[in-house]
Amino acid sequence: MHLKGVTLSLSIDDMLNKQYYAADMFINSIMLNNGLAYNFEQGLQGLPRFTMLTAKVKF
Repeated sequence: MHLKGVTLSLSIDDMLNKQYYAADMFINSIMLNNGLAYNFEQGLQGLPRFTMLTAKVKF
């Protein structure tokens, strides 16, 4: 997914809040699926990128 040409003006607080929200949603979605241990271990590795991407796209 390319976000070129997309300009967002976010305050630090807004970005952090969206990251924390995305992280919670990400972990909650893992809890609902089978194979929790595998998904959780694999998910944590890419969590920062996931939260950052979600913060930009979901704004």
